[in-house]
Amino acid sequence: MNYTFKGNFGFLELVVDDNGNANGTYQKGGKLKGAFINNTFKGGWNNNGFEGLIEFTITNNKLEGNWKKGLEDGPMKGKWEGEIIDNEMSPNSEHEDNLVPAKGGRKTTEIMPEIEIYPSPEYGDSYGTINVSLQIDLSILNKLKKGETNYEILRDAIFDILDNNMKTIIHYFMIFDELADLTDANYDWFHMDPKIRILTIGKLDLSPIYNLEGQEFEAALLLNKEVKEIEDWVSDFITDCQYGLDEDVFKKLLN
Repeated sequence: MNYTFKGNFGFLELVVDDNGNANGTYQKGGKLKGAFINNTFKGGWNNNGFEGLIEFTITNNKLEGNWKKGLEDGPMKGKWEGEIIDNEMSPNSEHEDNLVPAKGGRKTTEIMPEIEIYPSPEYGDSYGTINVSLQIDLSILNKLKKGETNYEILRDAIFDILDNNMKTIIHYFMIFDELADLTDANYDWFHMDPKIRILTIGKLDLSPIYNLEGQEFEAALLLNKEVKEIEDWVSDFITDCQYGLDEDVFKKLLN
C-alpha cells in the first residue's frame, strides 16, 4: 500500500508492505522507518543529520501524530498533521487544482522551494536548507513555468514567497533546532545578521545566481542580462533579494 500525504511536514510518501513494514520519505532527504499496524505508524525518523521517534495514526484520510528528537524514550512534543492526497502529486511538483484567495484578491497555489538561512559569511556556514510546501502568487508562477524569467520576475517571486510564508519557513527550521542559537538572549544580531535566500522555486534552479563562477551564462539567462555585465547584476540581485531576519519579528514568529 502506498500513501501520499500533504501536511505540516511538506509531502510524505509512505510505502507499507504486506507484513506491516513501512518506509517513508519527506522533505529533502527525510526518511521514516517502522511498523504500520491498525492504521498506526510507530518508528523512527532521520533528516538533515538528526534523528528521533515518531508515531501517527491515519483516520478518515487524515494523519495525526507526534514526534520527538532523539531515540531515547520520552514525551513526543512536535506535531505531525496532514491528509492523504492524490498519488499523482509529488514533493517537487506545483499544484494548481486547489487555489486559495490571497491578499488583495490574488490567487495562490503551492510550490516546493528550497530555502537557506545563513549568517554573515564571516560567522560560519549556513544553518541549513529545507524544502517545504508554500504558497506563491499564481500569476508569478505561470510566468516562471513559461520560462519568462528576468530580474524583476524572480525578485517578485522571492518577495512573494517570503512575505506570505515567513512563519512557516521559520517553523520548519526550528523543528531541527537549527536556529536555536537565535533565541539566545546573548545572540549578536548586529554582527551575525542572518539572511534567507531562495535556492529553487519549484523546478526552477537559481543556484547559478548564488554560485556564479563557471555559470555566468546560466545566470545571465535567468536574469535576462548581458553576460559581460552579469557579475554586477548578480551582486545587485543578491543584495536586493536576501531577507534579513529582524530580531523582534523572528522571536514573535517562534511563538
